Amino acid sequence: MNELTEPSQAPDDGSAGGNGRYPDGRAFATGDMKADWDARAKACAKEYVLTGYGDKPDEAFWRSADGLWEAWKGYMGPDSVVVDLGAGIGRVSLEIAPRVKRLYAVDVSAEMLRQARERLDGLDNVVFYENDGYSLERIPTRSVDFVYSMLVLHHAPESALRANLREVARVLKPGGRFWFTIGWRKEGEPKRSINERDTFEGRAYTRSELRRALGRGMKIVAVSPPQGPSSFFREVLARRRRYGLL
Repeated sequence: MNELTEPSQAPDDGSAGGNGRYPDGRAFATGDMKADWDARAKACAKEYVLTGYGDKPDEAFWRSADGLWEAWKGYMGPDSVVVDLGAGIGRVSLEIAPRVKRLYAVDVSAEMLRQARERLDGLDNVVFYENDGYSLERIPTRSVDFVYSMLVLHHAPESALRANLREVARVLKPGGRFWFTIGWRKEGEPKRSINERDTFEGRAYTRSELRRALGRGMKIVAVSPPQGPSSFFREVLARRRRYGLL
């Protein structure tokens, strides 16, 4: 099986929003993740979830997640518990939730989740979870089969990124998978200086930094090749070790 089959749906520079009609995402930057993402959601959730889709028909936005089930179905099935980490307004949840036992739609933004509830109305297996951007404390340890996070974690302050990766390791069952997109740096490449309170600027990590952040309980099993010479994003697949500490 090809472990990574879904190409990134993102610009190469880690930005989002700011296409002329909508303000750059950095315009909503107070240092408060909840307030900032609520403001982006109210301005135009589609644009700040998926760059360039603010002016496209709603159908195009929701259809953009087509194919993800096929790409990921080897990691989950009808009896699986799944976490959508950074669910936004439910773009990917809508594709995955009808095919699994339970899906946690997790987001720091109450406004994002309000809009997600409207779109996912009728899917009784979805648990909408507004968290603090750091913890998954409502999800039991070793209870989840698959976690995915698309176009989310590069925006998180480094402390939040580290906390989220350790929480994913905690909630996954042994052998469970974690698929995520992240800004990528080569080993030895200088790190850009970004204010820890910034809730939007795209941050990039090396493989060794991600490995340390995931902890000893997780193993990186695949990283996508670059989509071009200036590609910012990589898709990463990690597996919860069957034995080992977090």
